[in-house]
Amino acid sequence: NSGGAGTTWCRELEHSTQVGVTHGTLKIRDDSAVPASTQIALDAARNEYEPFQIVINGGAAGISDVQVTKTALVGDAGTIDATQIRLFQIGRYNVRWASSAEGASGYWPDPLIPDVDAYDNEPRNAFVHFNIAANQTRAVWVDVRVPADQPAGTYQGVFMVSGTNLAPTPINVRLRVRNFTLPSTATLKTAFGLNGDAVTRGHLGGQWCSDFPAPQVNELLGKYARAALDHRITLMNPTCGDPAASFAQFDMYQGTLLDGTAATELAGARSQFFRSSRGDAAGMTALRSHFDVHGWGNTLVDYSCDEPPQACDLANWPARAQRAHDAGIPNLVTTSYEYLQQHGWLDLVDILVPVAETMNETSRAQFDEFLSRGPTKQLWWYQSCDSHGCGGCDAGMSAFNQYNGLPSYVIDSDARQNRAMEWLSFIFDVEGELYWETAFNLQAGTDWDSGTSYCGFGGSGDGVMFYPGKPTDPRVGGTTQIPLESVRMKLIREGMEDYEYLVLYAQRFGRDAAVAKAKQVFPDVFGSKQHPAELLYQVRRELADGIEGVAETPVDVPHAPELVDLAGDLHEFAASPPIAVAAGAANAEFRLLWDENNLYIAATVTDADLRTQGSGRDGPLYNSDSVEVMLDPQLTQTPMATSAVMQVIASVAGDLYDARGAGSAGDATFDIAGLDARAVIHGTLDDAVGDTGYQIIIAIPWQSPVAADQMLGVDLALDNLSASSLTFDDWAGVRPFAQPRYWHQVRLASDMCR
Repeated sequence: NSGGAGTTWCRELEHSTQVGVTHGTLKIRDDSAVPASTQIALDAARNEYEPFQIVINGGAAGISDVQVTKTALVGDAGTIDATQIRLFQIGRYNVRWASSAEGASGYWPDPLIPDVDAYDNEPRNAFVHFNIAANQTRAVWVDVRVPADQPAGTYQGVFMVSGTNLAPTPINVRLRVRNFTLPSTATLKTAFGLNGDAVTRGHLGGQWCSDFPAPQVNELLGKYARAALDHRITLMNPTCGDPAASFAQFDMYQGTLLDGTAATELAGARSQFFRSSRGDAAGMTALRSHFDVHGWGNTLVDYSCDEPPQACDLANWPARAQRAHDAGIPNLVTTSYEYLQQHGWLDLVDILVPVAETMNETSRAQFDEFLSRGPTKQLWWYQSCDSHGCGGCDAGMSAFNQYNGLPSYVIDSDARQNRAMEWLSFIFDVEGELYWETAFNLQAGTDWDSGTSYCGFGGSGDGVMFYPGKPTDPRVGGTTQIPLESVRMKLIREGMEDYEYLVLYAQRFGRDAAVAKAKQVFPDVFGSKQHPAELLYQVRRELADGIEGVAETPVDVPHAPELVDLAGDLHEFAASPPIAVAAGAANAEFRLLWDENNLYIAATVTDADLRTQGSGRDGPLYNSDSVEVMLDPQLTQTPMATSAVMQVIASVAGDLYDARGAGSAGDATFDIAGLDARAVIHGTLDDAVGDTGYQIIIAIPWQSPVAADQMLGVDLALDNLSASSLTFDDWAGVRPFAQPRYWHQVRLASDMCR
């Protein structure tokens, strides 16, 4: 995946202050900083989408007529044609009131305007009058789709960004295609709602979808269903009315979705869930019979009750659930294990769907008891307005902070929260994900500025994943009606693809090993924002390496483009792939450079409580907030550290420790001549007030000459001291750290851009 180690990087030829590139798990707002790099490395399986974002700032004068030109990605094994790459201008939706204490008011990136749409292949208005105001930051979303038959290998190309008041700027893209293939139909089942009446109101007006000709309505709803399938999501009821009213018409339009023959980009993608429209026994039996004839029977589900006792008729829903069960249609109820147990309904319900915030190790054990009751039992789950605080649409929304860190699909949520649900589904062994609606209030979806059009249920965007792409809207253009996807949908798709990696890794190494990997990124349901996105990408690469069964890919360390300022802004490190290490609540992003004199290590640490305990040259600095570097220059890879390796620790206070060897056996009387480091802290030490983190850059002089392509062994560690404990972790994930055979390999990369 994008933005990390394990790929060859070029030296930045020029540093652009107006154009940069970054991965997809970040929301670019009007005041976002432009990434320092104009090159990106992507990592993807076959039959996978991989996104990145081109970030552009208007500068002092603003930019008009922004254009992005894509190119094919070419490699020794073949070519990924430019038609497999889609460009979108990321539109801005104004959030009037923050959805919770985690959100924020103002414009957020969400609606996606295509350059060429995926449904009618029509040119649209992504780059028609795309203007960026002075000092405003905007972004272009790029989706690269790797064909299912693409040979594994490395592919690259150069995109160009231009505009009035903007010099043409190249974006260097490198994609590593992995030697495995993701399925077109998601392994994790999903059922996201789609109200047909809401869709036709949003595009065609009127009140009901039945107000319009059936072919017109079914074509439009089919586009929404195809959009969802290409994001590995099933819309549970993309229809207008009861299928039994005309099975022939239903089969004509919905059959392709259920058969896997619809015109999706992911060939063979199938809908996995269809919500039963009948509540009577005869109707249920007829529906099940018709679905069985076509081989769709396992997709049919009766959504018998939503959140009892508030949202369904307690006098009638148990009888309906029983009728569905008797007709061979699994029934589904969104509730808790305790509620079903209290009322004696554990045997009645087939699919139990608890809300996300109730999931933990203890509750999961209860669900095992439920699942043990028979082969029809399934465990799904859902996120509700609880994630941001249920309520109306007013200023009071912003005060809600009860469930910080939960997965969330509101517009003003963190990108990691949009991507987390599927990782957590794997961790808790959940079979499916339910989401109530994707087109609620779509009729207001052309209003991106008032801040209220998609505001409801205590949040912005709850129940709406699409925007209406109307040809009469000058922002959209074209001649036909299309759905506009959202950034949130893209991030859900990314999470669905991450889930496939975990499944494939588990097949090779066992479920426990895969769960341990997933918990490095999302430790629990309230930890969606605990670690940086760079750690997610790092773990994905480790999963991919394991799936392929290949030795670890060495990390390329770029040559320093200029003299490194140890107290500077890190711009020299722009081309260096980030390496993420977390310890407790602290997170570090390491980047490495080299020249003929030194190895340079930059660490940017987020930490809300900066503390020191050990101090002084060669003191016990590991007891303080600090970073550690273990270096095996000769790549000895011995079981335990010998005198051939070195260890350096730099503390938040700027103190240094250096030793020959590492760990408890290290010889601290050894001093590295010329060793230097600078620490820049953001906060004050030892008071836990207003701290945000620190930056350290270390220069470790070489002890013997080095050259391009030389391999080294490296481990990087983070020590995090809080008021109550000391936590630590390292890149290699070993205990003790001083085991060179487990350290990562890095390669001193040559300057490939000159």
